[in-house]
Amino acid sequence: MAAAEDCLPEVEACQVLRNKSIAFSDSPDVVLQGAEGRSTLHVIQREFAVIHSASGDATPGVPHSVGSDAATTCHIVALRHSSSGTTVLGHLDSAERSQLHVDQMLQALPSSSPSVDVYIVGGLRTGDGQGAAATQALLRSLHAHPVQMRLVLACIGALNTCWPGVAAAEPGAAPTPSAPDGRHTVIPAQIGASLPNATSAPQQHWYLQLPSLRPKKLLHSVPPLPVKCGLSVNASTGHAQPVRFDRSARGPAFVIRSARVLSSATALAELYDARIAAVRVAPFPLPMRVRDARCLLALGSARLLQVMSTSPAAEDDRFVPDMREALQAVVKWGSAWEERVFPQGQPIVVPACGSEREGDSEDKAM
Repeated sequence: MAAAEDCLPEVEACQVLRNKSIAFSDSPDVVLQGAEGRSTLHVIQREFAVIHSASGDATPGVPHSVGSDAATTCHIVALRHSSSGTTVLGHLDSAERSQLHVDQMLQALPSSSPSVDVYIVGGLRTGDGQGAAATQALLRSLHAHPVQMRLVLACIGALNTCWPGVAAAEPGAAPTPSAPDGRHTVIPAQIGASLPNATSAPQQHWYLQLPSLRPKKLLHSVPPLPVKCGLSVNASTGHAQPVRFDRSARGPAFVIRSARVLSSATALAELYDARIAAVRVAPFPLPMRVRDARCLLALGSARLLQVMSTSPAAEDDRFVPDMREALQAVVKWGSAWEERVFPQGQPIVVPACGSEREGDSEDKAM
C-alpha cells in the first residue's frame, strides 16, 4: 500500500481512473443557462453546498444537481453518500486549508455511510508546482479519513493538463514494462478504483504517456491549460458531467459571494439551506480595505489578472470582469457594507430555483 504522500502518481497511473478521466474530458461542456441552469445549484470558490437525492429531478423549486466551474489549479470536489445519494460539492482553493475543507464537507454527509463516492476536477499542473501541491494536499486529506472512499472521477493533475498546439496523448496500453522508447515512462502503481487507504491491490506497472512527461522545452515555452474546468453531479443518479455556468445560472448574490473570496476567511461558506430550498448567504464583514480595492481597480486588465490569479494564462474571459465587479462592490459600500448588504445582520435568502437568480438579491439588499 502506498503512503499518502504518493497518492497523486498512483491516481494518475490507475488505468481505470485514466479511462474515466479521458471519457469525461472527451465530453463537451454542458452550458447551463436559464431554466435548465436553475435546476443545478452553482457553487463558487470557497463555497460548498449539500443537496439530497430525495429531491428528485421532478421536484419543483429544488435543485437536483450541484456544480461549479472555472477551476484551474484549485479543485472542484464532490462527495456522494453511496446509499442515500446525499451529495456535497465544494470549490477548494488552498493546499494549506485542505484538511479543514474536507472535514467540513464530510461532516455535512450522513454519519452512517458505508462508503462515499469521490469526484474531483481541477489541479492544473503548472510549472511552479502550485497545482500539484494542492492536489497532493487534497488527496492526503481524503486519505486521512477512516470513511471508505471510492474515487469515481479524478480529472486532475496530468490527466487534466494540456498544452496548446500539442496533440493530446492517446490512452496508454498496459504492455510489459520493457525499455522505455523515449515517449513513455514506467510508473509503478496500485491499481484499483479506491483511494489507497481502502484495500490493497496487486502492484502492476503501466506504460503511460502523460502530458507531464513531455519535453521540458514545451513545458517552459507554452503555458499549460486545463482540459476541463467544471463539474456537476446529479444527487439522484450520481451522474457527473463537465459544465460551464452562464451568468444567468450562477445564482443569486453572485457579486457579493464573489467579494467574499477576497477576504481572509479560512473555512468554506455553506451556500444552500435544504430545509427551505434556498440559497443563504450569511453575513460577513467587509472583505478587504477600500483603499486596497481601489488600487487593484486602477490596474490594467492584464496586470490585474497576473496579480489575482494563480494561473493567469488558464483563466477564462470572465475572470477579470468578475473580479472588477467584486472590487467595485467593496469600494461602493465600504464602511456601510454590513449595514447595506446585510441589513440588521440578516442573511441574503433567495429561493434556489426561483426566477431571481443573477444579481437581483444583492441589488435589493443594497
